Amino acid sequence: MTRQMLGDAEWATLKDKLQAIGRIWKHGDEGRNRRFLSGVYYLLRTGVAWADLPVEFGNSDAVRKRFRRWCKAGIWQRLFEGTVAAEQVDKLLLDGTICKAHRSATGARGGAAEDIGR
Repeated sequence: MTRQMLGDAEWATLKDKLQAIGRIWKHGDEGRNRRFLSGVYYLLRTGVAWADLPVEFGNSDAVRKRFRRWCKAGIWQRLFEGTVAAEQVDKLLLDGTICKAHRSATGARGGAAEDIGR
């Protein structure tokens, strides 16, 4: 697997799981599904904005909308279930850019030193 592209081994695993889900897998959609998943993988690995997704992955707005549909339908959750056993996870990374702190979390009056700023 290259750093930003979905490799054949990863695709084979995902393809089996997608076929097991069933309702999203239609005959003849293999290329379309691989291109979509490769686009999502590329986006997550590089951190580019949806609008900056290269055209080889399809229309960026269509990829974004399909990603949201899969989120709402729980498809991503089903793909991740059973992928890695909980005992094998030794690190957990969270993206803190979406965590909001209440305005009162900036510290008490009197200038107490805090890590959270405005």
